This record gives sequence, C-alpha cells and structure tokens, in this order.
Amino acid sequence: MAPIVCGTDFSSCSETAFKAAAALAGRVGQELLLVHSIPSADETWSSELRQTAFKQATVRLAAWAKRLAAEGRVETWVVWGEPAAELMTFAEARQASLIIVGSPGHVHTPLIRVSAVSERLAAESKIPTLVIRDGEAFDSWAHGQSMRVLVGVDETLSSDAAVRWVEKLREVAPVDVVVGHVYYADTSSVEYGARRPAAPFTVDRQVEALVERDLQQRIPSLKGEGEVFYRVKLGFGRIGDHLVDLAEAERCQVMVVGTHRRAGIGRMWSVSAVTLHVSRTAVAVVPPDGATAHGKKPALKHLLVATDFSECGNAAVPWAYTLCAPGGEVTLAHVVVGAPTELTPKLSVELAAKLRALPGARDATTVTRTALLHGADPAKAIVEAAARLGADAIVVGSHGRTGVKRAALGSVAEEVLRASRRPVFVARTNE
Repeated sequence: MAPIVCGTDFSSCSETAFKAAAALAGRVGQELLLVHSIPSADETWSSELRQTAFKQATVRLAAWAKRLAAEGRVETWVVWGEPAAELMTFAEARQASLIIVGSPGHVHTPLIRVSAVSERLAAESKIPTLVIRDGEAFDSWAHGQSMRVLVGVDETLSSDAAVRWVEKLREVAPVDVVVGHVYYADTSSVEYGARRPAAPFTVDRQVEALVERDLQQRIPSLKGEGEVFYRVKLGFGRIGDHLVDLAEAERCQVMVVGTHRRAGIGRMWSVSAVTLHVSRTAVAVVPPDGATAHGKKPALKHLLVATDFSECGNAAVPWAYTLCAPGGEVTLAHVVVGAPTELTPKLSVELAAKLRALPGARDATTVTRTALLHGADPAKAIVEAAARLGADAIVVGSHGRTGVKRAALGSVAEEVLRASRRPVFVARTNE
C-alpha cells in the first residue's frame, strides 16, 4: 500500500501536521514516512559539521516517531537539499499517496511566496498535498467522529480528482461533504439565456437555482459514508476567496481543491494558491489523477434535439432517441427566428404538433417534450435552451457543407458545437 509522507522542520506547525498525519495514516492503514530535509550546506561546512547536523536531525526524528508509535508504523528519513524539492522527489520515488506538511498560513503576506514549502508543494507536486493548520479534525475523524469537508467543484479534471480524493476518505470513515461552486452573474446569465443583472452583486434566484441544479447533476452522489450538501455562491473577484468564505460559513474543518499547477503570475488567480494562502483550516490540494469525468460512465438521460423541419434537421430526431438512456427524456426543439410576439398561441400549438409528428419522434421507453424557441440566432437559442432545461447533450443535423457553400450559408450545427458546454452530437446527411 502506498505510504504517506510527512515533512517536518521541527516547528510547532510541523508537530501539529505530524500528529494529524499519524492519525490519518493509522486510520487508513498506510505506512507513514517522516522526512526532514537539511538545506544544502554551503562550501564552508566541514564534513564534521555535516555529520553533526545529520545526527541531530536523526535523533529528533526518532524521538518524534517514538511518541506516536502507537498510531502505526513510522519510518524516519533525513535528506539533503531544498525542502519542497526534496519532499517531492522523495514522495515520487516511493510512490506515496499523499504529502503532508504544516503551515501557519500567510493571510497578511503577499500571495506569491516561492520560498514557502507548502505553497511550492501545492503548485508543483504531482502527488496530493495536505497542508495542516489545525490537526484536531483528522485526529477526531481517526477516532470515529465525522469530519466536515468542503470540496470546490468546477468543470475541470482537477476538480474531478479532488472529488475522488474525498471519496477515498469517505470509504474509510464518515465525512460530511459540502460541494461548493462559485458562479458569476454575467457568464451564468449568458449561458442560460437570462437577462443580465443590473448590478454584478445582484442574485438572480432563477439563475442560481439552475446553477445549483447543474451542480447536483454533475456530482449526483459521492461514494462512502456521510451527508452531502450542495452550495453555490455568487462571485465577484477571485474564486478562492469565495470558497474560503463558503467553508467558514459552513463550518468546514478541511478544504479540498484541485490544481492546474500554474506557475509565475498565474498563481495570483489560481484557486488552489488563493485557498491555501487565505484559509485558516487545513487544505488539501489535488492534481489531476489521469481519470476522467468523475470516474463514471456518462448517462444521457435528457437530450435536446433541434430541427428546422428540413430533411437534414429531421434526420437528427431518431438519433436522439437512440442515444437516450431507457426511461430518459427527449425534448424536440424548433427555433422561430424573430421576435417573441411572432410565436402566437395558434402557431405554438401547430409547431408542437408538427414536432411530435416527425418520423422517429416516438419511443415507448422515452418521455417526449417539445420546446419552441425564438431569437435571431438559432444556434444561440438552442445552446441557451439546453442549459436552461438541463439537457445532458444536444443533437443537431448537418449537411456537412464545405468550401464556398459553408462560408456562404453558415452552419447552425457548427455554431452550436462552438458555443455549447454540453456534448453535441451531429447527424450528417448528404445533399
């Protein structure tokens, strides 16, 4: 089983981290490797001085390990070199599952601190890094009490990796999870086709409800034991600051975020960098783990298929029913180009009936609904409708035009592909 590596500089923060690491390793049944790195000595250091420094560090590590030997097996190591770099090298060589260090936090210091061990580990490590501020939560969890964790979620692979890391904890012992997401009024309004708010701080309850619905669809459940709560927060500024506020409001003891391992000035806007820098609680920073889509096979339970009633558009309809999971839902959509007033009640009834009469628009195992849209831009109307309805995917038809015809006539299918954040299936037909 992969070991856990805990780095120490013998400070009080390191001692707190070591106690938490010992409790965690003991609870999950993993070996704990306690490591101290002696910064590379300059040329003035004699061989005798090097030996003395090494011996003193070895003795201190042994004393620490002895105090917590009851928690499980602890091995001690002394290495030479820059602490963050050596910890990463050591952990990778031993295929460790986690690196744990202590840090008091840097709330009142500049964000970019390339010399800070915890922040450099979080920025560069290929292995998840847990930075401890207060180890009491892990000690209590290791002894049977539930722990409350906030995991920051967006649409990135690193976010999926963070969720899977939390699931591993829940499979060992109960962990109550707050699934948190920060959204912005302007981008969300555009996505759902809603009116933009008059002020950036204004909460649109309808838009917020759609954001929360999509969050629950993205992470419908978590493996393991413990409750799961979903919280969305209107943002203005850095996402990391809002996640920290959310964690404090929800009384979370640990924060878990993914990382893209950004470097340089990009760290100023990095969610993991800001969270680690500002949070007063423990923070776990999880890099992408190579898995995809939260490790689960996507299920297409709701598809939106759009047609302009042309042969090409209608050809996409049967595909929607073929792709839809049994018991799912297909929404047949048509865009009326023009002002909303052009979509009269009589026309609405006629178009809805026409949609339901399309060849292939029937399936005994599938619920069929209709949606009549309007707007000057059909592709935009389709993408916005799919977002509002919570469709898992969009199905459209395409002539597959190329060259001059494509440039002259354009392609709704292509515009949908470009604009949609949801999967798009294109059914091609020959002209």
